[in-house]
Amino acid sequence: MTLLACPWPSPPRQPRLAPGEVHLWCAPLDLPAAQIEALLPALAPDERCRADRFRTGQLRDRFIAGRGLLRTVLSRYLPAAPAELEFEYQPYGKPVLIPSAARPDLSFNLSHSHGLTLMAVAAGLAIGVDIEQVRPVRNLAGLVERFFAPQERRQWEHLGETVRTLAFFYGWTRKEAWLKATGSGLSFPLDQFCVSLDPAEPARLISVRGSSAEAAAWHLQSCEPCPNYVAALAARADRVEIRRWRLEP
Repeated sequence: MTLLACPWPSPPRQPRLAPGEVHLWCAPLDLPAAQIEALLPALAPDERCRADRFRTGQLRDRFIAGRGLLRTVLSRYLPAAPAELEFEYQPYGKPVLIPSAARPDLSFNLSHSHGLTLMAVAAGLAIGVDIEQVRPVRNLAGLVERFFAPQERRQWEHLGETVRTLAFFYGWTRKEAWLKATGSGLSFPLDQFCVSLDPAEPARLISVRGSSAEAAAWHLQSCEPCPNYVAALAARADRVEIRRWRLEP
């Protein structure tokens, strides 16, 4: 994957977060060896240990690139070098920044798929992102039956055959983004909340455990950062303004 395929503009040198704004950053993970080695010193000791446990060099390098680029992006919002940032982990594994006196409200989330990463940054908002490469999936109908809510299954079955694969990934990324925003991960049953699936319609959280009131507290938005990739952002807000950039390592 090269970043040349991403149509998003280059970022400003010092991005500024306005209230109700979310910044999305897209970047490649398959970088030259020299860039991987340049990012490695920014990682914390526990992150370097995690990198060394991967069984293939590609997975190791992608992990280093992902964490190094995340630290690079977050350091643009903070008076700290990438290596100085400290993370802690919520009960279901969601990484968060240890609060800084300079930006105690700064939140982030990240996702990666097949050599591409997507990062989201906001101030004072619960956010989650997910990205997936659109690809053929075996037994797609079985996955929809197993993991999607009844209303989602009905939506999917009413779509034409030509858009069902794309609709699956739109739905999947929207569901994952919302789960990550809540911090609950897969501890929250996937069939207990419902999102819109049709790629031609706006992203929407329809219900949570049958309640449309809880769903109305959330904003969902989908995008296609690169050809054959789809992504979704979930934010606990009535509406957010989104700015999108590509990160050039």
